[in-house]
Amino acid sequence: MSNITSEKNYDLFIQEVRFFYCQDIYEGDWEGKEKYIVASDTPEKELRRKYPAIMKKLSPYMFCDSASGEVFAESAKNISKFKKRAKKNNEFW
Repeated sequence: MSNITSEKNYDLFIQEVRFFYCQDIYEGDWEGKEKYIVASDTPEKELRRKYPAIMKKLSPYMFCDSASGEVFAESAKNISKFKKRAKKNNEFW
């Protein structure tokens, strides 16, 4: 991913949008053409108008509402938690 944090209005963008790298959410098994999941209650067309450079850098992406984004965020948190737990348990064996 090119560095989108340096893009104009990035601070405003992350107040409206959550985005996730598909390979992280699907643990490297993602075979779709999309690279990111973009979650927001702001319509996609509006986001493309307000943040064209950022949305272009995230393309191709899947767009979903913020409730779905919460599910992806919780999934990512659980994946990380279980990986740490498995690593810790393996150290004792």
